[in-house]
Amino acid sequence: MPQILRASCRSSDRVICLNQAELRYLEKNRWASKAHIVLGENTVSDDFFIEREWRAAARRLMFLGQWLEMKGTRFLVEAFTQLARAHSELELWCVGTLADEETVLASFPEDVRRRVIVRSRVERNELIECFRQADIFVLPSLSEGFNHALLEAMATGLPIVTTPVGAAPDILEDGESALFAPEADANALAQSLRTLLHDAGLRKKLGCRAQIAVRYYDDEQSFARFYQLLESILKEWS
Repeated sequence: MPQILRASCRSSDRVICLNQAELRYLEKNRWASKAHIVLGENTVSDDFFIEREWRAAARRLMFLGQWLEMKGTRFLVEAFTQLARAHSELELWCVGTLADEETVLASFPEDVRRRVIVRSRVERNELIECFRQADIFVLPSLSEGFNHALLEAMATGLPIVTTPVGAAPDILEDGESALFAPEADANALAQSLRTLLHDAGLRKKLGCRAQIAVRYYDDEQSFARFYQLLESILKEWS
């Protein structure tokens, strides 16, 4: 497979990467020249840009993604268990897991399961409402390309705790528009979440700055940039 990918990259007019880490890998291994590498991007729709109310104390965490090991679910379980045992009002909403409720809940110790709400599949309007009701978004992925859920969380102004993998460090700034925790570190993840629980000012700062930053990725602007890329390639062919 690596040989096929390398050959495909070297014979392509453009290679679209999902993040800076992929771009650096291609350059370092000479799979493509810098002039032929383009950063791709996901987009976010206008309806995700909502106004947010800020509670004095956060009580609802939200995870959005398939219930898979690569999403860092093991470390999410460990971190939430720590926090739930210390904060009696805290809930975790696991949304879009595709795994059923029984499967997700089985990952948690029995004493915290009642505080975990599972929404395996949601419609678009339901997803936006989940974002609206949440206080903190958490995504402890071990590996990513360009995670779409991050863009949606940013657009809703939800403060984010995530890991510096994939495009996260390209679109978010640690301490300014999100809090980063090292991947595969439940204690660090719990500490980052703990920092936000009773600090409404910090949550508002992170959420507002993320919402401003994500405007770059709205549908209209992103599609315009992709159209310009296609035009530039067509001009080279003519």
